[in-house]
Amino acid sequence: MPFLLALLLYAGFAVFWVWILSFTPLSRAYPFVALAFALTPLLGGLLFAEPISLRLLLGILLILAGLFLVAA
Repeated sequence: MPFLLALLLYAGFAVFWVWILSFTPLSRAYPFVALAFALTPLLGGLLFAEPISLRLLLGILLILAGLFLVAA
Protein backbone atom coordinates (compact mmCIF):
# COMPACT_ATOMS: atom_id res chain seq x y z
CA MET A 1 0.00 0.00 0.00
CA PRO A 2 2.71 2.60 0.77
CA PHE A 3 4.31 1.87 -2.61
CA LEU A 4 1.05 2.63 -4.43
CA LEU A 5 0.61 5.84 -2.48
CA ALA A 6 4.16 6.90 -3.32
CA LEU A 7 3.60 6.06 -6.97
CA LEU A 8 0.39 8.09 -7.03
CA LEU A 9 2.09 11.07 -5.40
CA TYR A 10 5.00 10.87 -7.83
CA ALA A 11 2.63 10.80 -10.80
CA GLY A 12 0.69 13.74 -9.38
CA PHE A 13 3.83 15.79 -8.94
CA ALA A 14 4.95 14.92 -12.48
CA VAL A 15 1.66 16.26 -13.84
CA PHE A 16 1.98 19.33 -11.62
CA TRP A 17 5.54 19.93 -12.94
CA VAL A 18 4.37 19.77 -16.57
CA TRP A 19 1.54 22.16 -15.74
CA ILE A 20 4.00 24.61 -14.14
CA LEU A 21 6.24 24.42 -17.21
CA SER A 22 3.30 25.25 -19.47
CA PHE A 23 3.41 28.87 -18.29
CA THR A 24 6.81 29.28 -16.62
CA PRO A 25 10.14 29.18 -18.48
CA LEU A 26 12.36 26.27 -17.49
CA SER A 27 15.16 28.67 -16.58
CA ARG A 28 12.90 30.18 -13.89
CA ALA A 29 11.26 26.96 -12.67
CA TYR A 30 14.17 24.52 -12.51
CA PRO A 31 16.16 26.24 -9.74
CA PHE A 32 13.26 25.54 -7.40
CA VAL A 33 13.97 21.82 -7.79
CA ALA A 34 16.84 22.54 -5.39
CA LEU A 35 14.23 23.21 -2.72
CA ALA A 36 13.61 19.46 -2.56
CA PHE A 37 17.10 19.02 -1.13
CA ALA A 38 16.26 21.54 1.58
CA LEU A 39 12.68 20.53 2.34
CA THR A 40 13.16 16.76 2.42
CA PRO A 41 15.46 16.70 5.48
CA LEU A 42 13.32 19.29 7.25
CA LEU A 43 10.16 17.27 6.67
CA GLY A 44 12.02 14.15 7.80
CA GLY A 45 12.88 15.92 11.02
CA LEU A 46 9.35 17.16 11.59
CA LEU A 47 7.43 14.05 10.57
CA PHE A 48 9.80 11.23 11.53
CA ALA A 49 11.86 12.85 14.31
CA GLU A 50 15.10 12.49 12.34
CA PRO A 51 17.97 14.51 13.78
CA ILE A 52 18.53 17.97 12.32
CA SER A 53 22.12 18.94 12.92
CA LEU A 54 23.82 22.29 12.63
CA ARG A 55 25.68 20.96 9.60
CA LEU A 56 22.36 20.13 7.93
CA LEU A 57 20.97 23.59 8.67
CA LEU A 58 24.10 25.23 7.25
CA GLY A 59 23.75 23.13 4.11
CA ILE A 60 20.13 24.18 3.74
CA LEU A 61 21.15 27.82 4.13
CA LEU A 62 23.74 27.35 1.37
CA ILE A 63 21.10 25.83 -0.89
CA LEU A 64 18.75 28.74 -0.22
CA ALA A 65 21.53 31.27 -0.85
CA GLY A 66 22.38 29.58 -4.14
CA LEU A 67 18.73 29.55 -5.13
CA PHE A 68 18.48 33.24 -4.34
CA LEU A 69 21.55 33.99 -6.48
CA VAL A 70 20.30 31.95 -9.43
CA ALA A 71 16.72 33.23 -9.32
CA ALA A 72 17.55 36.91 -8.78
